[in-house]
Order: sequence, then structure tokens, then C-alpha cells
Amino acid sequence: MSEAIEPVSVRVNVFAFRKAVGLPVQVGVTSEALDLSELQTDCNTPIEIEWKIVTKGYRFSTNPPAIFFTSPGSEGVFGPVELCDKLERAKVRILEITGLAYAYTVSIQEESTGFISVLDPVIVQPTR
Repeated sequence: MSEAIEPVSVRVNVFAFRKAVGLPVQVGVTSEALDLSELQTDCNTPIEIEWKIVTKGYRFSTNPPAIFFTSPGSEGVFGPVELCDKLERAKVRILEITGLAYAYTVSIQEESTGFISVLDPVIVQPTR
């Protein structure tokens, strides 16, 4: 019987900030170009990405989706996005390693106002 291989988990912190009082909330992530090519994994090791909101008073949006892959050809490369911990955490498993870069959006919502802010970073996949 074969044992399930534990995925390599990559964490991305998501935060909200204002450049000045009265300006709209902006979204930031720890890496706007998440380079997975630096991971030391073999071709059988699955990769999972986890986004965690680290600013109090915010949660992931459900409409628009919290994490949405916008690059053509991203269907089938990433699994479904799972929202956890009262919409403060999102995770997805990479289903196919292509060596390509994929744009995505991350959408968060301010709990007190309902306003939604969006950022469009990139994931760079490893080549195997």
C-alpha cells in the first residue's frame, strides 16, 4: 500500500493598508511574484499554496472570488480554492507543473464597511 505524500506548503501573507487617511484600502501580499521554482521538491511532491489574511478586520471575498486565476490555460493547473477559518485563509493545490507563470487576483473585504479591494499578483511555477 502506498502512503500519501505530504504536500510542500507555501504560505503567502495577505495584508490591507491605507497610504493615508481617507484613501481607499489597498491589498498587499508577501510576494507579488511568488516564485515556486526555488522550491526543492521532486516531481512527485505536490505543492499547496496557502494565503492567510494577517490584518484584523478583513476577510476573503466570496464575490468576487477570494483567489481567481486569470491567465489563459490555468484551468486544470490549479485545484479548487478552499476557504477556511472564517474566510481568513484560502488554499489551493497545484495539479499540474507547467513551468509557466500564472496571474491571479486576490480579493479581500473590509468587515466593517463591506468594501472589497483587489490585487493581481503572479505565481511562477517550477520546471521539472
